[in-house]
Amino acid sequence: HLSVARASSDRVERYGVRLSAHLMIQPSAVGDAVTNEALQNQGLWPRWLLAWPETLEPRTYKPWSPSQNPHVQAYWQRCDELLDAPVLENINNAPALDYTPQAKGELIKFFEGMEREARKGVLKNIRPFALRATEMASRIAAVLSAWGGLNVVGTEEMEGALSLTAYSLANWQTVVSGQRVDTQSSRAIELYTWLAKRPSLSIPKRDIPRLAPQALRSASTRDAAIDLLESHGFVTVLDGVVYALGVKHE
Repeated sequence: HLSVARASSDRVERYGVRLSAHLMIQPSAVGDAVTNEALQNQGLWPRWLLAWPETLEPRTYKPWSPSQNPHVQAYWQRCDELLDAPVLENINNAPALDYTPQAKGELIKFFEGMEREARKGVLKNIRPFALRATEMASRIAAVLSAWGGLNVVGTEEMEGALSLTAYSLANWQTVVSGQRVDTQSSRAIELYTWLAKRPSLSIPKRDIPRLAPQALRSASTRDAAIDLLESHGFVTVLDGVVYALGVKHE
């Protein structure tokens, strides 16, 4: 159920719809976002798949045209077929997809594994994500089956869904554990870079929440960044003014 009310227009309501979204987020912002326990426990972030590709090796130029790629062509063709299909006014009236016995068996094994690892195993640090992983895998398997024009979820679709879910869980675990995101360090670097670009190389500490980049505008974030920079000799604080060290403008 979707209900939106604005002062400039009437209330808009929709029933029987589904939402799919693609959100791009900068690595420096991921730590603050996903470590919010309220959002984790309420089930917001656990309902997102997280894709975090590895850093690319240096690339070389190769001519490439999507119109000449058979995989891209097949994808576009299937998109056209689905877009041409009639759209239901209420998606709740759409037919339900059942599992083959083999696919259901794979899902049951995955469910029991997630329960075990989330409560007492290696996924305890991302428990909300792992406990909802079976639901996520079921949704993905249904999408893959619908994409293939199937009226049942088979083993191949289930295995693909479980692989995608496991990949997402691995990325969530990496982010939540802080192995690829050091939020405090990234904020300190951001503050130092901003200070170094200022003509005076300094600013009253009280003005940072008002003038600094958005990510540094809370007092706690500002203080933590200043403390880290000061401990490493990148800034000094005198009479409430923060000075960037080691920078000289031409």
